[in-house]
Amino acid sequence: MVKEGDEGDKEGVNVEESDAEGLRAEDTEFEQLSGDENIVWSDDELNSNKGSDEDEEKGETFPVFNPSCIFDPHFELGMIFSTKEEFKTAIQSHAIKTKRNIKFAKNDKKRVHAKCYDKDCPWRIHACRLKGECTYQIRDYIPGHTCNISFNVRNMKSSWLSKKYIHKFKSDPKRGVKGFRIDAIEDVRVNISRNQAARAKRLALLILEGSPSAQYALLWDYADEIKRSNPRSTVVLGTDDSGGANLFDRFYVCLHALRMNFLAGCRPVICVDGCHLKGPHGGVLLTAVSIDANNNFFPICHAVVMRENREIWEWFLTLLKMDLHIEEDCKYTFMSDKQKGLVGALQELFPNAEHRFCVRHLHSNFKTSSFRGLAFKNGLWKAARATTVNQFNQRMQELKELDEEAYAWFNDKHPKEWSRSHFSTYPRCDILLNNACECLNSNILEAREKPILSMLERLMEYFMKRLQVNRDRALKKWKRTLCPKIQKIIDKNIEKLGDCIPIKSDDKHYQISCFDGTQYSVDLDNWTCGCRKWDLSGIPCKHAVSAIFCQGEDIEKYTHQCYRVHSYLKAYQHAILPINGREEWKKSAFNPPVPPKPVKRVGRPPKSRRLEADEPMLKRKRRKTGPIIKEGVSKIKRQQTTVKCGKCGIQGHNARGCPSKTVLNEHILDACSQVPPNDAPQKLQVRRKGKTSIEEPDVVIHKRTKTGHVPVAARLFRKLKDKSSPKQAVTAPAPAPAPAPSMFAQFQQCQKGVKLKEPAPFVDAETGEQGSSGSTPSIVKGGKRFVSLSNLSNVVTQLNKGKKM
Repeated sequence: MVKEGDEGDKEGVNVEESDAEGLRAEDTEFEQLSGDENIVWSDDELNSNKGSDEDEEKGETFPVFNPSCIFDPHFELGMIFSTKEEFKTAIQSHAIKTKRNIKFAKNDKKRVHAKCYDKDCPWRIHACRLKGECTYQIRDYIPGHTCNISFNVRNMKSSWLSKKYIHKFKSDPKRGVKGFRIDAIEDVRVNISRNQAARAKRLALLILEGSPSAQYALLWDYADEIKRSNPRSTVVLGTDDSGGANLFDRFYVCLHALRMNFLAGCRPVICVDGCHLKGPHGGVLLTAVSIDANNNFFPICHAVVMRENREIWEWFLTLLKMDLHIEEDCKYTFMSDKQKGLVGALQELFPNAEHRFCVRHLHSNFKTSSFRGLAFKNGLWKAARATTVNQFNQRMQELKELDEEAYAWFNDKHPKEWSRSHFSTYPRCDILLNNACECLNSNILEAREKPILSMLERLMEYFMKRLQVNRDRALKKWKRTLCPKIQKIIDKNIEKLGDCIPIKSDDKHYQISCFDGTQYSVDLDNWTCGCRKWDLSGIPCKHAVSAIFCQGEDIEKYTHQCYRVHSYLKAYQHAILPINGREEWKKSAFNPPVPPKPVKRVGRPPKSRRLEADEPMLKRKRRKTGPIIKEGVSKIKRQQTTVKCGKCGIQGHNARGCPSKTVLNEHILDACSQVPPNDAPQKLQVRRKGKTSIEEPDVVIHKRTKTGHVPVAARLFRKLKDKSSPKQAVTAPAPAPAPAPSMFAQFQQCQKGVKLKEPAPFVDAETGEQGSSGSTPSIVKGGKRFVSLSNLSNVVTQLNKGKKM
């Protein structure tokens, strides 16, 4: 007999045995599914090709198209696509892959039917939209092509190219169209035109960066994101509401890290400049740049504006003054290129500050005033590099001996604006060029070609990287007390010690004599030298180095603190904090600004700097290809610096832009104004040196064109000539006093700078009065008066009627 307790124990044993058998069965099943292809390692692999649970319950399972295989599709009967666009793109990829031409016979909201262009080819595919869903399912499919392959596939579109190769443009946005087209053809083995490649690049960049006009709507969000990630930063967005529209006008950014670093480790020198933006909407980028301890540029703030004038510069400098808390402007020095309205704005906002002009731009204006040549250039730069007042006066006297007009050109330019001899010694900076802003502009060339928001993001990324790279370089590689560039300047001065003879006066004063005949006094206690180079820069000159070596002391002790490595690290101690992507920005409650009107430029936008008028065209190429003059060449080609018209012979314009093409000949206009409405015209009279004779105009207007046709004005003049009277001399009376200005004079006033020779006035043979074109009907166009050709046609018609009678 089995007791109840034993039965319970027996039942328990049986349950445990059944559980063990179940575990063994599961282990066996797991061993069978041990392959990697049958194990789901991530959530992404849950998107299998099987249908939903409802379909499995019904016994229906259909494959689902994998979007990752959109450019290498494989079709099956019953395959499901998420959207119609996905299905059509897959068909397009199939056509390009198989090199066949496929057309869409049906394409509406409920069905898509595609077949081969070849009528004898049986390939076709048909998909329908499932009821109540956006998905499409293949209902009819006949695979296999019997037609021939083709290199020119009609299904090759720029949109398909942009989607397939968008990753290449993401890594290299400056990738050329020519190279991209060659690589794409080698990849797909299908013909791609140059226009298709160009459109594909444009579409890919549009997908990556967004629409240029749509980026203006995100400026408020970008401003809030900067304030969130970088607290205490200044961001100002200005709009123009004068026309009723919230039109974008200006955008100012001053990051808190750049502001604090400038105040901590940079000299009180601010270089301001503006450069044009090359994006679709144009504009001007205003920048304020300083100089760090290694004589490198240091950005402070920047602004995007739509124009450059005094009001804009006053707005920009006012914000800069507020951000830097400038109260004693006498301690600051500003360097500029003398932009529009900048001089007046600086004088108003910083009346006590020192304002310097870039000598390179000063020399450019000097050349424009007809003072060209190497002699004038050397004379200007010698005067600018002079460090004492006596040296400056001597250099200016040499320039006066060369040309007195060139000397007088500097009368309205104070030496404190462009010569070291009159610079202040407080900022410890003797720069003559605005190279700090020029270096920044050259480093952001790619960013200046982008739309406004992409450009601002690139600028912030560039500043962020620059601060981090310079900070790490100084901490890891710089082991000396002074910065590397400053150390090189001192090393060059040490090499010049052989030119100096020190004579000691006491422990702090020396007299330095040089072999070139100069002699200066050095004061080691006050860090001054008679040449003023040590006073201006704070770096010991060769005279000071000679005295320091004679005293047996260290040169670094007599170098200003602003050039030390610890001062450099102060200028890069604060870091610019990163920001999130655009999709994570908080939406602003302000109305988005309206983008300005796009600027459509003619031709391909220039990439390189515009060369000066007297600058050789091969200056850039010489750096890469070597010298211009090659071996075996005995003659140099003349480089054209001025343009001369081939029609009128006047310099300053070519034949295409000659004013004679715009305004009709003055002789024809005055002749038509003198023709009576019902009588035949008289012979044209021309006054020549006090005598009146009957001649043809000086300008040849009956010259045939390339096609052999005579111009309209010449034909009209010939008809007037046929109706004229025989040649006879006529004594012309004195012209009327104070005649009204002719249209030629009005045109000459509009075309200032173009010297045109005005022909002699015409005199009527019967009345003896001087002809005037004021009675001739005219039209107004572009601010100038033009005689209508229809009036000339009416005159000729009347002449023809009189001839028939």
